[in-house]
Amino acid sequence: MVKAMTYKMSERSCTKPAGGARAALHDGLTFNALLRAAGIAPADVRLLRHQQAHAGLLDLWRTDRDQFDAYQQVQRISMRTTLASPYWASFIAGASGETIFVGLYAVRSQEVGAVDRAAALGGALDRAGTYDVYALDRLDALSASVGKLVVEWGQGYRSWVQRAERQDKPIIELRRAIRAAPFPGHRRFVRRLSQLETMPETWKAALASVGGVYVLACPLTQQLYVGQASGQGGFLGRWRAYVANGHGGNVGLRSRARTDFQVAILEIADPASGDDLDALEALWKLKLLSKDLGLNRN
Repeated sequence: MVKAMTYKMSERSCTKPAGGARAALHDGLTFNALLRAAGIAPADVRLLRHQQAHAGLLDLWRTDRDQFDAYQQVQRISMRTTLASPYWASFIAGASGETIFVGLYAVRSQEVGAVDRAAALGGALDRAGTYDVYALDRLDALSASVGKLVVEWGQGYRSWVQRAERQDKPIIELRRAIRAAPFPGHRRFVRRLSQLETMPETWKAALASVGGVYVLACPLTQQLYVGQASGQGGFLGRWRAYVANGHGGNVGLRSRARTDFQVAILEIADPASGDDLDALEALWKLKLLSKDLGLNRN
């Protein structure tokens, strides 16, 4: 087991450079320097930058690291050669695009997924034989920096897996504490039902304060259900009904197995402006074909 490393940084290194310059701090300290100090050769490390900021991946990591690990351990077979290494250093893209270090992992083994499974955080169904499941051990090394260390990833954001020895990432910030993610806004909000109660309280308050038209997306069948939220509790109160009983009182949903729907807001209604929720809901059902091809079977 790799021992955890301790190190000190100057007071200046705990903040971003003046003027917002994206430059390395503390006399050019880099991520590879931290790896070497922990006794790990950069050549043995793959850098993974998970980019699902819109789907709440950083929020998931903050509230349930075991579930994040379960998400990370499933990868497409086409990535097998790219990911082959003894260690993974994992990063997540924050809401403003920064790259936050979230942990160092030892890769114990890898095997082909044998069953169809719903993709984490939305997306198409993972078919048996098309994905690998990795056995990962979360290490103590660099644990003092987890959630606080921000690196400069560079311009190659599409290359979400990189070799550490070829890409020595400058450290641009070491935060004093793990920060809560800011609410992304109602129209940018996308989450699974299972993630509702792990969200920051400020997010819950924002979702409970307004109503309107929303969409549920089934991760297994990709079918859609369009509904409306009004009254006390707003969107959050309505979605909590699906968590409680799986159907929220809808006939079409009641006739099928419960699933971890992805939820998103289509339109916010303003009663003071005379918005007709029934008309807005009907319009979105027409646009998304949720009555003909989806789950709106009232």
